[in-house]
Amino acid sequence: MLHKFLTHISSLYPSITFTMENGGLDINFLDLHITIKNGHHEFGKFRKTTSSDILIPGNSFCPKSHKFAAFNAMAHRLASISVTFDNARKEIAIMKHLASVNKVEINIDHMIHKKVTRDCLDQTTSIPREPPFLKKLRWLKLPYLGRLSYTTSMSI
Repeated sequence: MLHKFLTHISSLYPSITFTMENGGLDINFLDLHITIKNGHHEFGKFRKTTSSDILIPGNSFCPKSHKFAAFNAMAHRLASISVTFDNARKEIAIMKHLASVNKVEINIDHMIHKKVTRDCLDQTTSIPREPPFLKKLRWLKLPYLGRLSYTTSMSI
C-alpha cells in the first residue's frame, strides 16, 4: 500500500521527486532520530555525519545574543521533545562540547534548567509570568558597538 501511495503522490506532483525509506525500528526524520523500543517511540537528536562544530566564535565582534542563538535553539528543542535520559545527556554533552570548541562562555546546565522550568510553569498556570508593559515601547536602531551596546539604555 505504501508503494501505491508513493506512486499516487508522485503522479500528483511530477515536479517533486518523492522517496520512501523503510527504517525498520528506527529512522531519521529532519533533525530527529526516532526509535521504537518496547512498543514506544524514543526520540533523539539526529546530526548528519557532515555536520561541523563551527558556530559563532566567542571572541567574534557580534552581540552575545547572536552567539547564544544556536544554544538557545538547542535548549528549546531539548525541552520541547520528550527524549530519554540518555539522549538528553548526550545532547547536553554535545552542547557543552560546542561551547568549548567555539570558546563561548555559557552555562549550558543553567540555560536548560531555566528553559525546562519556564516551559513547565507555562503549562501549569494561566497567569502570565511577566506583567504587561504599562508604557508603549519605542525602538531605536543603533550599530553594534561592543561592550558599549550593553550599557546603553534610554528611557523616554
